[in-house]
Amino acid sequence: HAGGGGGGSGSNASIGKRRKPAGSAQALARKSWEEQQREVEAAREEERRAHEERSQAVAAAQRRRAETSAKLKKRTRRGQPVLSNQVDVILQKLGAGSS
Repeated sequence: HAGGGGGGSGSNASIGKRRKPAGSAQALARKSWEEQQREVEAAREEERRAHEERSQAVAAAQRRRAETSAKLKKRTRRGQPVLSNQVDVILQKLGAGSS
């Protein structure tokens, strides 16, 4: 009988030992999930920041094109293009090309 009781006690102890890993497995699973959530959130933040930078670059390029277009559309009283504006635009292109 003592052997059976000891076996039962050993059985309960082993169940207790099994439950600890199950609990730690749950904790590990939760930790893993939280880590994945942090990675997903970081990826979303990176994507949002990249999108914001792209949209700012597009807006800046659009403003620059509008300014250039406005310069090139200017005309004298006789309807001739303002050559100083055209020369400025050409010099800007040359300066941008050499940089």
